[in-house]
Formats: sequence, structure tokens, C-alpha cells
Amino acid sequence: MGVSSIVTGHYLSEGGQLAITLEAVDVDTNRTLWRDQVQVASSDSLAMHEQITSAVRLGLVPALGATSGSGGNGTRPKNEEAYDLYLRSVALPQDTAPNQQGISMLEHVVVLDPTYAPAWEALGLRYYFDAQYGGGGEAMFKRSNSGYERALALDPNLIDAASQMVTNRTERSELVDSYAEALALVNRFPDSSQARFALSYVLRYAGLLSESVRECETAFTLDPGNNRLRSCAWPYV
Repeated sequence: MGVSSIVTGHYLSEGGQLAITLEAVDVDTNRTLWRDQVQVASSDSLAMHEQITSAVRLGLVPALGATSGSGGNGTRPKNEEAYDLYLRSVALPQDTAPNQQGISMLEHVVVLDPTYAPAWEALGLRYYFDAQYGGGGEAMFKRSNSGYERALALDPNLIDAASQMVTNRTERSELVDSYAEALALVNRFPDSSQARFALSYVLRYAGLLSESVRECETAFTLDPGNNRLRSCAWPYV
């Protein structure tokens, strides 16, 4: 996989309780760098979210030699049913039929919990897939933009939402503004594969192919397994 550390673990559900064990393993030495366990009621996914978020931010991230940054300032789920539905939607594939199911689920999620930014981000992406591959056309494309705008209004640090807004606007030939946004995103998050990809996307549409390839190479180096980078093939062509 080309990584130095792997985060793994297991869970056990028994007697109405859910025990989740997380650990980070160094690949070269097979040594455990960090380990923690979270215990919550099986029915309380909101408590699960809070405890895992805290464990990752305060334990895992420092153990990997990074800083937590603004990761603790994002929006949090507030509705049990909505969060459970959101988690189920994340597992659905992006093919046309399951993508439609994901849209229906996420539209219900944002009604139940309209301030949870990741749900709006996920909905924006599924609208985009429907616009591009499911026959949704311009109407779904506009909904995609609206979903990302809502997500970023709630949490400006959602890199995927910001980068997808750049690519959406690029596809509508708004190159000057898209370039400024992509450059600002890379300056804020220089180690983000998605930010680099967004900049490569604008550069490709502008005809700056060598520059686009360079940003694609950086994106691949940062995240070689990201299937969202597949259209980086085009500047090479």
C-alpha cells in the first residue's frame, strides 16, 4: 500500500454494549504505536462518534507525529437516526442505482440534522455523480454546488467539499475564480491530495498541461490509492 502506518482494530457487541478497539501499527517494525478502546451503548452512535473523534484527535494523531489542527472544530452530529443513516449511506457504492439510494438517504439526513456539514458534503458528491453518470444533468449539478456551499458555510475546513467546488466551477469555465480558490486551498492545506488535485484540474482546463501533471504527481505521492485522482490521466494524454 506504500504506507508507513496502518490503523486497524476490531469491535465486539455484547449485552447492549459496543466495545471498539483501535490501534496504529508501524509497517516496518510491526510495532503497535498506539492503542485505545471505546465502550458505548450499542444504540448510542452519537456517543460513539464523540469518543472515537476524541481518541483519534488526542491520541492517534500525535502518535503518528502530526498535529490535530482544526480537526476538533468541525460540526458534530446531533440526531441519532440521522447519523446512523449517514453512516449507512457512506457504505453505498457510487454506481447509478445505489447512488440514487444514497441521495434519498442523505436528503433525509439533512432534514433531520441540517447542521451536520459532512452530510451536506456527501450529498453534494452524490448529486455530482448523478449529474455526470446518472442522467441528472444540470439540475443535479446545481444541487451539487448547493450541497457543497451549505457544507462549507457550516465548516470551511472541509477540504473535499472545497476542492469539489473548484472542480465543479472549472467544468463551467469559471477558470479565473477557480484558480484563485484552488491556489488558496493548496496554500492552506499543502499536504492535501484533494487540494492538489483541484489545482491540477483548473490547470488542465486552462491548457497548462505540464503544470497540471506536476500537481497530479504531488497528489499521487500524497495519496496513491485515491480513486478520485483517476482523471489525472487526461493531462498525460
